[in-house]
Amino acid sequence: MVQLLKHKCLPILLYALEVCNLDKRVLQLLDFTVNRFFMKFFKTSNTEIVHYCQTVFGCELPSILLGKGTTNLLRNSHVPLFSLLR
Repeated sequence: MVQLLKHKCLPILLYALEVCNLDKRVLQLLDFTVNRFFMKFFKTSNTEIVHYCQTVFGCELPSILLGKGTTNLLRNSHVPLFSLLR
């Protein structure tokens, strides 16, 4: 299940969001969703256990993934930045 979340669900969810300018609240809501998945899947409400499981399975939070993805998109793009905003 965790691999399904990591390799299928998160990329689909984050694909279009990489080019959006999301505020801190939206990023926190995305992180909350992933954290709740881990809480329900491992039947725990302990955040330390949740963060440990995320680390063990290599599942980064959406706020971290979006930060990396947006940077990579703009760095690797040969399209001028202003054309991405149209």
